[in-house]
Amino acid sequence: MSLKHSTLEMGERERQTLVPGEEASAERFERARHSGHGGTLPEPDATGGAVSGRVLASIPAAVTRMSGSFEAYTWQLLDDADAGPISEDDWYAQETAVAMLARLQETVGPQVVERVGRFLPALLDWPHDVRTFTEALATVDDWYRTVHRDHAAVVAPSTGSASVELRLATPYPTAFEDGLVRGLVLEFVTDGTSVWTTSTTDSEGVTTYRFKLRTAID
Repeated sequence: MSLKHSTLEMGERERQTLVPGEEASAERFERARHSGHGGTLPEPDATGGAVSGRVLASIPAAVTRMSGSFEAYTWQLLDDADAGPISEDDWYAQETAVAMLARLQETVGPQVVERVGRFLPALLDWPHDVRTFTEALATVDDWYRTVHRDHAAVVAPSTGSASVELRLATPYPTAFEDGLVRGLVLEFVTDGTSVWTTSTTDSEGVTTYRFKLRTAID
């Protein structure tokens, strides 16, 4: 999948790209130690986690795609968080991203947070050549790890051709995770394929998303 470039502007802010230049690969990011398969998924916790500046920069970009009227407000939230100038090559406390999404949900509504999650698969580059939905699920943990250093669990235990599953245990709001899943479907499901999605959340806050894929010839 080719890189998708977007720009961010606000007042006198310098224009910046959302993704690394062609000479920089997502593979260069350090991979966090995590338990990704089997057993009990860890409880979501942002304490001590780190997030790439690319994620922080993508939040205003996603809000702008939904409604440009909220862009300045979203940048103001970053300024209020004392994140300083955002560089896509730097890492920031994950609490900043979590607190920012919580504030957006509180003041603007969960639909905005959902849209932020929905646009991330299109705004952030992938570390592999992903072309189909099942390929996206098979590599979604690698994709998450290129921009996070945390103990979240992003697990796709089965990647069959017709019935697939994804389990998420991240420190982000439910609306964000729901949007992320919808974004994966919108970005990678090919023409002629329909997807039915159901989800359940257990007492530990782990959400399991189940997908049924059907093509026009099924």
